[in-house]
Amino acid sequence: MEVHQNSHTSIEGYELGEIIGSGGSAHVYKARQLSTGQTVALKLLHSHDKASSARFKRERNLCAQLQHPYIVRIHDSGKSNNGTPFTAVSYTHLTLPTKRIV
Repeated sequence: MEVHQNSHTSIEGYELGEIIGSGGSAHVYKARQLSTGQTVALKLLHSHDKASSARFKRERNLCAQLQHPYIVRIHDSGKSNNGTPFTAVSYTHLTLPTKRIV
């Protein structure tokens, strides 16, 4: 796994890999949980101001209460070395259709 973490962000117990998604509030990395060797998707906030952190925590807590085959399972959460919140969830590789089916 090619590592794309920079010197400012590291998360104890994880090896960050490539960015597999990005949105307005966070990047999602393909990562390896070192204790289990399991591949996870690790969501790391862009910033960790109070409002963003509160929304992220609320989202994490709500997701943790849901159980459905199409909702990823939360494995872990915490803060990076610089205090940025993260959540590690089940990694699922999806292949999206390349053309529209009408």
